[in-house]
Amino acid sequence: MDGTPIILSPMRRWLAIPGSVGQPRDGNPAACYAVFDTSRRQLTFHRVPYDHEQAAQRILEAGLPMFLAQRLRDGR
Repeated sequence: MDGTPIILSPMRRWLAIPGSVGQPRDGNPAACYAVFDTSRRQLTFHRVPYDHEQAAQRILEAGLPMFLAQRLRDGR
């Protein structure tokens, strides 16, 4: 959940993959990033809305493949 810290147990190994900042793959087109607080062992994911429609349009105008624009539009 956006902004909710996840406590990571020191008894396990963890791998966090928030995705590319502007291209999450979970159906939410907002940009996603994560912050890891080493002293608290907390991982927090954040979402930042941006004009993904305009970014998709610029991809098409640049002559890049349509699937790249669609990926921004639907977040998949």
